[in-house]
Amino acid sequence: MDGLISYPLFCPLTHAFQKPAQGFGELKNMINTIRSQFKDPFLLTNFLENQDQPRFPSLTSDRALAKNAITYILTGDGMPTTYYGQEQSFNGGNDPYNREAFWTSNYNTNSEMYLHISKVNKLRKAVEGLGSGNPSRRH
Repeated sequence: MDGLISYPLFCPLTHAFQKPAQGFGELKNMINTIRSQFKDPFLLTNFLENQDQPRFPSLTSDRALAKNAITYILTGDGMPTTYYGQEQSFNGGNDPYNREAFWTSNYNTNSEMYLHISKVNKLRKAVEGLGSGNPSRRH
């Protein structure tokens, strides 16, 4: 399967969910640009964290914002990607602190973010089209 990491979406996505009071215009504009410029935007892998960027919780301590941002990653256009430790709310900033040792989390499957990601993934499976840009309307 062909694919490409969606770096164009990364900054607008991070800005929108880090400081939502500033609005989502930048994110909306980038989503529209991607949809118009890419033949199949669902082949783009979306991410909130990776080895080259500070982890999202290092940018804001608001857990609700982190949950909202990962929910977008899991349900928006494209293929969702999570970076190891994201489900544990690792909060390392710049390199090398964004590459924490995973075993220190004891592989906790009861962490708040792990449970949230699990719920959203179950929702993705249950709702036809969620995460594919074409969710079914339920009345």
